[in-house]
Amino acid sequence: RLLPPWDSPGPEHWCKLHPIANGNNQSPIDIKTSETKRDPSLKPLSISYNPATAKEIVNVGHSFHVNFEDSDNRSGEPNDPPDFCL
Repeated sequence: RLLPPWDSPGPEHWCKLHPIANGNNQSPIDIKTSETKRDPSLKPLSISYNPATAKEIVNVGHSFHVNFEDSDNRSGEPNDPPDFCL
C-alpha cells in the first residue's frame, strides 16, 4: 500500500503558519488532555516484534514504515495488515 507523498514544509517552517509553534516541541498541535476522552474499546499500544520477520524499515521523512513478511501475525487478529506505519 502506497501512501500519498508528504507535502508539509517541515517543522522548521510550522511557526510561519502558526506562531505558537515556534517552541522546542515537535508538534504545534495543542492536545488538551483534560478534554480528551478514552475509548475503552481500544487495546493498549504494544510495540514488539520479531526482528527476523521485518523485511525492511523505511525512513519516509515524516515517519517510518516497518514492512513485515505476510506470514507473520502480530496481534492475533486473522486479517491484520502485513505492515505498520507509525
